[in-house]
Amino acid sequence: EKIEPDDRFHIASCTKSMTATLAAVAVHKGQLEWATTLADALPALAAKVRPEYRSATLERLLAHQARFPSYTQPSRQQVVAMKALPGTPTEQRLAFLANVLSKEEPNTGSGNDAYSNVGYAAAGAMIERAAGASWEDLLVREIARPLGMKNVGFGYPATAENPNQPRGHSESDGRIVELPLDETRQL
Repeated sequence: EKIEPDDRFHIASCTKSMTATLAAVAVHKGQLEWATTLADALPALAAKVRPEYRSATLERLLAHQARFPSYTQPSRQQVVAMKALPGTPTEQRLAFLANVLSKEEPNTGSGNDAYSNVGYAAAGAMIERAAGASWEDLLVREIARPLGMKNVGFGYPATAENPNQPRGHSESDGRIVELPLDETRQL
């Protein structure tokens, strides 16, 4: 279909570079250090997770070197569970992290196989706590506004209430198919 001027696009992992930028801002402001650990930044969360995750540093999380679970292709059941988490986005992130990091084994991959959406969720939560604002508010304040971006949204553009926005696609039997609205995936 033809792209319209008001169409919104999900930029997915491009937010990782934005999260890394927010981390650099927090380090520059003295709110965090690259060596700040999950346990230092989020002690209440760290008490709930597997011991091997507690010493992950901000730097290692951002470099996909902390061995956090990948969570790149969550199952439909996992997506439903994530969407059902109560609270603000910050509270949802912490609940997601507590759930995944208390149960999931460390990622044993290397190179591209070490990629971790969970690690970036943890880095975002660390930044939020240190800066005293939500990741979304920080992104608008520290990145979007200084760049002159006037229209920033969060979550998938296509929803049940607004289905005529672009949405994800996947491959099925060698064909590209549009994902149904109830199967859009988000961390």
